Amino acid sequence: MTIPRTFRDFLTQISKTDSVALVDAKSGVEISYKELFEKTHDLAYRLDIEVGDRVVLFELSQLDWVISFFAIQLRGGIAVPIDERVHKTFLKKVVSDTDPVLAITNRDELFEGLATVTYQNLSKKLVNHNYVEESDPDDPCQVIFTSGTWSDPKGVVLSQRNILANVEQILSVYPDKEPGVILGILPLSHAYQQTLGLFTPLAL
Repeated sequence: MTIPRTFRDFLTQISKTDSVALVDAKSGVEISYKELFEKTHDLAYRLDIEVGDRVVLFELSQLDWVISFFAIQLRGGIAVPIDERVHKTFLKKVVSDTDPVLAITNRDELFEGLATVTYQNLSKKLVNHNYVEESDPDDPCQVIFTSGTWSDPKGVVLSQRNILANVEQILSVYPDKEPGVILGILPLSHAYQQTLGLFTPLAL
């Protein structure tokens, strides 16, 4: 299976079915591939950021996280996903190191001095901003911070090509199967969970 190298093309490729794509295990809410495509593009129009701007994703429902992440990519932004279990000190360090313009979060009190918005409020904004029509697969798409097991956590910059090439390599050794359900238990702030628990299942 050939996987595109940008999330814009990836979303277009998987949007041609009405079958269920994602289910939030806590709420039971589910969305189809077509709805994922539509909700992502709708949010991208409402997201007021410039190409290269960094946007924090923190303490969101899983579905809100996925839609927000893809919307950031459509705008040419850089996502900064943060595990909701981190200490406040670490949270401040990430914000200081990445200099984001916005945090999409349900915990705005933790981001003093940084513009914040909840997913619910962002999805209701009336303003429409044109998003970039094309994106370079080698441009940074997110900064993921390491666990800090051996030293202080460091931000790792990943491109769309980095992630989607990994998906293609996985599928080259894991042949297409009948549709099934894949349970993701790690936070989406982890590259491992994103690749194996989100992007690869969506491609399948």
